[in-house]
Amino acid sequence: MYYRRKVILSLLEVFENKIDKISFQKLLFLFTCRQDKPSYHFVPYKQGCFSFQSYADLRTMMKYGQVSEGKDQWIKTCSINYASSLNNEDQEALKVIKNQYGNFSSNELIELIIP
Repeated sequence: MYYRRKVILSLLEVFENKIDKISFQKLLFLFTCRQDKPSYHFVPYKQGCFSFQSYADLRTMMKYGQVSEGKDQWIKTCSINYASSLNNEDQEALKVIKNQYGNFSSNELIELIIP
């Protein structure tokens, strides 16, 4: 499995296996900002940022039964723990993202991303 897909699954894990779609993109963006070599690239979008690559990966992971798409959220459906397979820096970055932004609404995340 691609490392970047493990990043997505790990992000979902630390947020109790589900994240609303808007928050997901913003949290993934904040995570990749902490990486020396970002797992995903983002383009400007009306709600701050969007990664077409992450969207394609989510669609592929849906085919493999690793995630599902709810009405307004992404849900991790597999039971494998991927966070432990990330490198130490990325594991730490996940903890920081959860601690700093875990209680932010999607609107608060958008305001944070768009200066």
